[in-house]
Amino acid sequence: MLMHFKGDAMQNRRSGFIYSLLLAFLGVFLLAVTNQSFGQDTNASLGGTVSDPSSASIPGAKLTLTNEATGFQSNFVSDGTGQYTFRNLTPGKYTLSVTATGFKSTTQKGIELAVNQSARVDVHLPIGKTDETVTVIGDTSLINYEN
Repeated sequence: MLMHFKGDAMQNRRSGFIYSLLLAFLGVFLLAVTNQSFGQDTNASLGGTVSDPSSASIPGAKLTLTNEATGFQSNFVSDGTGQYTFRNLTPGKYTLSVTATGFKSTTQKGIELAVNQSARVDVHLPIGKTDETVTVIGDTSLINYEN
């Protein structure tokens, strides 16, 4: 009778080990599938440099990117080298507004972003009063530096 219980305990341990091993394989499989789905990102990005008429960078410029179809706005402040980057943007048409102290504000309309596009739009702010606005309408020359 004692041998019978010992055999059952060994069988239960073996079943538990196999069950744990199957769970571990399932976990690894789910992680592998999840990582592959991240590679199929369809969002675009827009970046560039804000500079003055002499091509010196303007740190601290305030940028507002507006999706023309949805009205969704995203804000950014240029870094110490005048660089900015808007990430995870839905493909579509956008308007970019830029303001900085001591410069005329600029609005650039009709920026079209495609699926997976990494576009670049450099903004040149003219010197002047901040209550003056320069509006650029039409297609912009988007340069894809990624591929």
